[in-house]
Amino acid sequence: MIGERIGPTLLLTGLSLIIGFSLAIGGLVRIVILAVYAIFAQVISPHNPYEITNAFSATPLSQHLLGTNQVGRDVLSRVIYGARISLTVLTSQPWLWLPP
Repeated sequence: MIGERIGPTLLLTGLSLIIGFSLAIGGLVRIVILAVYAIFAQVISPHNPYEITNAFSATPLSQHLLGTNQVGRDVLSRVIYGARISLTVLTSQPWLWLPP
């Protein structure tokens, strides 16, 4: 009898906590997506981010989904590889403020 009452109460408490922290969960989801992009950047990116093509300042096409920059490098690949830098900064900043 007591076990039957605890189950739904814990479930409702858990759901209310999730709804109450929806912004925190949204931020956590974004961090996880950023981490996946950073870890699998070589697999996900369609082009080498440092490769210069002949398509200077190209508009988004099927070959370059976000287009190219003024030098001719694929913007999507550069954004995906930039996630590595963002993840490094994200994980290193809290450690800088810890006392020795």
